[in-house]
Amino acid sequence: MTDVKWGWMQTYTGQRFTPMDPNPDHIHLEDIAHGLSLLCRFNGQIDSFYSVAEHSVLVSEQFTDRDTALYGLLHDGTEAYVGDMITPLKQFFPEYKRVENKVADAIAARFGLTITPEIKAAVKEADTRILLTERNALMPRADRWELDDLVTQLPVRIEGWAPEVAERRFLDLFEYLTGTARINADPADVFDEQAVYDRVTRKLEATHSRPGTPVSKERMQFLRNRALGR
Repeated sequence: MTDVKWGWMQTYTGQRFTPMDPNPDHIHLEDIAHGLSLLCRFNGQIDSFYSVAEHSVLVSEQFTDRDTALYGLLHDGTEAYVGDMITPLKQFFPEYKRVENKVADAIAARFGLTITPEIKAAVKEADTRILLTERNALMPRADRWELDDLVTQLPVRIEGWAPEVAERRFLDLFEYLTGTARINADPADVFDEQAVYDRVTRKLEATHSRPGTPVSKERMQFLRNRALGR
């Protein structure tokens, strides 16, 4: 798909977003929350699904300062629009980094983010430390990283929320931090927890059950609660 000047992408809320020439007015929180809730960390090379949205919420919750927490929530917001290129490759694609920075600036303008050097450094530290937490929780076959000699893991629990739960948690935290209703929120858009509960149950049964050996009720309840963020 192309327009006269640049290529554009269709977003969840129906926007035409142009990554090469990002317009802050075309950025919507629902697109970011929805996109990040379906985007898996570590390029999917982990034991179970863990979204960028959950990661963002966990980073944000480390801070009591509103501006730092808000930047922490949105620090990976660009990935909803330009995806996530793995770190070892980024150095070879400077144009990607340039576009990513332009989108980050548009997100900052859209939501009025305050990003001082101190705020950026604080979020970067939490973002780095949580890498070890995520590795320990989701990569049981990983060996020791060089990062182990530099930082300690962040003391948070990785739960692997279902996408619908991660999206809701992301949106709720934004509302809490800003004290405002969501931009373009649809009053009819009610979170159907029972539908999510049923879908998660079916998925867990298919994933964890083995022929002749169904998952115990206790184990199923534990897995279901974890996926629902309880």
